[in-house]
Amino acid sequence: MAVDVQPSEVWEFFQQNRKELAEKYLLVASSDDGEVEIYLTEENGMPFFSVEVNGECESEADSISKANAENNYRELISLFIDANGSAELFDDDELDRLDEIQAAAEDFLLVLIGCSPEEACLEYDEIDQIVDLVEKFLYEECGIPIYHPTIEEDEATGTAQVVHYPYGEDECATTV
Repeated sequence: MAVDVQPSEVWEFFQQNRKELAEKYLLVASSDDGEVEIYLTEENGMPFFSVEVNGECESEADSISKANAENNYRELISLFIDANGSAELFDDDELDRLDEIQAAAEDFLLVLIGCSPEEACLEYDEIDQIVDLVEKFLYEECGIPIYHPTIEEDEATGTAQVVHYPYGEDECATTV
């Protein structure tokens, strides 16, 4: 298996290569036999993945945020290249929660700045940074943990795990 771009690095790779990705697909991973290839491009300002098996498009995945792009890419690698992979992936409820957070952040910014984040030229990674700052503030200053599934990679082992509360734990064990 050849993974030229690791899932934890795909967002940075996307940001660094946006101009090129706006015009073409770049190979980011492939199987050892070359039968399966995962390509990355830009669609609607966000990472878009395409999986080709023996030259035919087998699957596609668009992304709505940094975490979603990393998860989509990790899932495609697991499903198509490393079928025995142990990467823990977001379940449907966790993906729904990520969609809710993204929509809420965009609505918040629309009200706060008086125009859509796109009109204000805010990129999705900047919106993610704003969400992260708000979540960190709510926990550190107010003691409120926020349910926000994220993937964190253990640097020592390279394994990924889903963390539901990046700042603190929910003592009530309920999700918002």
